[in-house]
Amino acid sequence: ASLIRGIAYSFKKKGLAIKGFKAFMVSDVLGGSGLSSSAAFESLIGTIFSKGLNDGTVNDIEIARIGQYAENVYFGKPCGLMDQMAASCGGFVYIDFKDEPKVEKIDFNLSEYGYRLCVIDTRASHASLTDEYAAIPSEMKLIAAYFGKEYLSEISEEEFYENISELRKLNNDRAILRTHHFLSENKRVALMAKALGLYAYMYHPKGGVPDINVMINLYDTIKDMDDVKLRLCPDESCYIINLTAEELEKVKAVLSDNATNLFETSVSCIGSATCQVGLRDSQSLLTKCINAVKEANINSLPQIHISGCPSSCGTHQIGKLGFRGHTKVVDKVPQVAFMFYAGGDDRQGSETMGKEVGVMLENDIPVFLTELGKAVEESGLSFDEWYTIEKVEEIAKKYL
Repeated sequence: ASLIRGIAYSFKKKGLAIKGFKAFMVSDVLGGSGLSSSAAFESLIGTIFSKGLNDGTVNDIEIARIGQYAENVYFGKPCGLMDQMAASCGGFVYIDFKDEPKVEKIDFNLSEYGYRLCVIDTRASHASLTDEYAAIPSEMKLIAAYFGKEYLSEISEEEFYENISELRKLNNDRAILRTHHFLSENKRVALMAKALGLYAYMYHPKGGVPDINVMINLYDTIKDMDDVKLRLCPDESCYIINLTAEELEKVKAVLSDNATNLFETSVSCIGSATCQVGLRDSQSLLTKCINAVKEANINSLPQIHISGCPSSCGTHQIGKLGFRGHTKVVDKVPQVAFMFYAGGDDRQGSETMGKEVGVMLENDIPVFLTELGKAVEESGLSFDEWYTIEKVEEIAKKYL
C-alpha cells in the first residue's frame, strides 16, 4: 500500500490524473528474493496510472523514477534506479546512468540461442538487509569525496589505483572493494551489451599460410574495433571474435584468401620448400589437390591432413584422409610419393590413429581425390554418410 501511495503522490504532484481502480495481479516472483519484485510492482502501478488515466503520457524512464521515489520515501528502502529502469523498460536493456539515464533496448531472445533463464528458490531473503544495502552508496560516495567528487562515475580507474595506498588510510577496505567492483563492472557492462548478438568469423588461408598483404589489411581493419580479438586454432585456422554485424562484413571483405569450403581448410605442414628436415613439399601437394578438386567442381570432400615427413607436423594420423611424405620405387627409380592414411579421428571419445593404406605417387593424389569426390557426390550422400574405410580403399587401390 505504501508503494501505491508514493506513486499516486508523484502523479498528483506532477499535475496528472489519479483515482481509485480495481486490479487483480498474479505473480510468481519470490518476495524478498532479490528479483526486483518491488520494482516490478511499482512499474505496474505506474503504467496503470499512465495508460489508464493519463493517455500513456508518462514514459518508461519517468515511471521508473516515480517508482524509485515511492520506494525510497514511502517504503523506506534506499534503492537506486537500476531495478526500476529494467522493470519499466522491459526486456534486455543497456542503461547508462551517468547524468540523465540513457536507455538502449537490445533485440535478444534467449530461446533463439538455446538458453533458458532459470530462477531457483534459495529459501533466503534480503528483506532484513536494508542497512547493509544503504551502506553501498554511502561507502562509494566516501571514496568519491576523497577525490573531491560526488559520484564514483566522475573518477577514473587510473586515479583510483594510483591512490589506493592513501585510500587504505580511510580504514574502510569494504569501500575500496566496492569501488574496484564498480569500476570493473562498468567496463564489463559495455562488453556484455556488445556481446549479445555478436559474431565470430573463421579465417583459414589455404595451407595455413596467409598472404602478408591480407594480414596487414586485416590488422588495419580491426585495430580500432572495440574488443575484437583473434583466437588461433590447432588446425591452421583462426577466429576473429566479438564482431558486430557491420564489423563482420568489413572483416569478410579483406580476407580474400579465405577457404571457401571444408576441403580448402585442409591442414598441411610448411613442407620441404621451407623446412630443412622436410622430405616432401606438402604445401605444393595441397595446392595441386585444391586446384584439381575445384576444377572438377567437387564440394563433398572432407578436410585432409598432409605431413611432409614422419615428424607429423600436418597431423596426418588424425585425418579421415591423411598423407605423409614417402618414396615409391617405380621401375627401380625412386619417385616422389606419400603414404596414404584413412580413418583417423581426433574427436573426444572417438580418438583413432589413421590406418596405413599404401604409398601413392604425388601426381596421382589429386586424381584419386577427384575420383573419390565424384563417387561421394554420385551417391547423393554427404562424405560422412557415405564413408567407410573399405569404400575408400576400393577406390584407392589402383593408385597404390
